[in-house]
Amino acid sequence: MSVGKMKKKPGKRTGKKYTFDAKESAAFTAVFEQEKEEVDKSHLKEAIRHAEEQMQDEKYQDVIPVVREEYEEAYKNAKAIDEKPDATSEEVETAYKTLIEVGEKTDYV
Repeated sequence: MSVGKMKKKPGKRTGKKYTFDAKESAAFTAVFEQEKEEVDKSHLKEAIRHAEEQMQDEKYQDVIPVVREEYEEAYKNAKAIDEKPDATSEEVETAYKTLIEVGEKTDYV
């Protein structure tokens, strides 16, 4: 017994609009999943690359130990977020800002 069919049409605001044409009364349940957010990590990758260069510089050993530890911790966190496939844009932004802010402290040597 055919009750009707589901049609998928592009919507203006939501991106998708679903309509259901029923030949007779029907009940159905629809489950919608939100598409995964595409997160741009390019600025985080650049900050990580810069941190790696800075930590390889011979002057890096002159940085106050507590600042070095903080920078290396921020670097490890940034790497972990970069490698996390489901990282949110908020996580990427926080890791980026932390790495940059702590990295600025290493410039006072």
